[in-house]
Amino acid sequence: MADQFVGDPITPVAPTTPEDADLAALTAKSVPERLAYWRAQMDRCIRCYACRNACPLCVCRDHCIAQSREPHWMTQEDTATEKFFFQLVHAMHLAGRCTECGECQRACPMGIPILTLKKHLNGTIRDLFDYQAGVDPQAIPPLLQFKVEEANINERGW
Repeated sequence: MADQFVGDPITPVAPTTPEDADLAALTAKSVPERLAYWRAQMDRCIRCYACRNACPLCVCRDHCIAQSREPHWMTQEDTATEKFFFQLVHAMHLAGRCTECGECQRACPMGIPILTLKKHLNGTIRDLFDYQAGVDPQAIPPLLQFKVEEANINERGW
C-alpha cells in the first residue's frame, strides 16, 4: 500500500531466509523424525512465554490457555508434551494471521525455532485457502470466517 509510486511498480518477492531452508529440511523428514525433533526443541523450553509476549498478534493474554484455570487446559508440569501443546495451540491460534515477523523466535532465550512451526502452518493455510497474512488488509483470515464449501477442500467428495 502506498500513496504514490515512483518508477515502475514491482512485484514483491518473499525473501529466502535460513528458516526457509530449515523448514524444507524439517518437512523432508518423516513424521516420527519431526516429532522427535520438536520434542527435543520443546524439552529446552523454560516456559517463560517470551514468544507469546513478543508476538504483536497475540492479544488474548487475559484468557491465554497457559494461565487459564477455567477451563483448565494445561498443567504446570515441566514436560516437553505440555510445552509442545502450548506452542501448537499458539501456532494454530495465529494460523493464517501470523505475518512471520520473527519476534517470537527472536525473543526466545533458548533459541527454539518457533518461527519454523509458524511458517509450516502458514504454508498449509496458503495451500488450502490461497491466503497469505498481511498482504491484503481487507481480506479476512480463513480461520476467522465460515464457508460451507472451501474451494481447495473436497470434504464431501462431490
